[in-house]
Amino acid sequence: MIRKCLPFVAVLVGVLVFGLAEIAAAQSAPQVIDDSQLKALTTTVGGASVLPTTRTVPHWFGSTLDVHNGVTYGYNMVGANPNNCFGAECSVTIEADITPLIVNIGGRTFSGSDVLDATLASPQFALNDYGSTPFATAGAPNLPRGSGGVLSQG
Repeated sequence: MIRKCLPFVAVLVGVLVFGLAEIAAAQSAPQVIDDSQLKALTTTVGGASVLPTTRTVPHWFGSTLDVHNGVTYGYNMVGANPNNCFGAECSVTIEADITPLIVNIGGRTFSGSDVLDATLASPQFALNDYGSTPFATAGAPNLPRGSGGVLSQG
């Protein structure tokens, strides 16, 4: 009786080993998603309120009404709130680590390493004073240049 079951058990073990090998191979490869299936989505997920003891970067919340559609849009900004800071507290330094990402999509590769030097050399990362401007625009319709001056921090 054992000899009759032996071939069946051998086949069963072979199928099981082959199946496990296929599963392991499938799990080691990255999941490929066709470009046509990509959709830009956004969601808002709740979170914990920031407490006075929370260690984070200086930040503030503001909102702006779009007069064209009547919708008020909220936003979070990093830095000092220009609406209620005074003197030295308006000067804030934010330190950030920059991690270049490499994204492959549609057969194209976008490498953050390729633009890292140019990014670090940009005015955004310069230690400049943006508290005033030499020029300003006066408004529509032709947007003529007017004199500059101290910005909202002052």
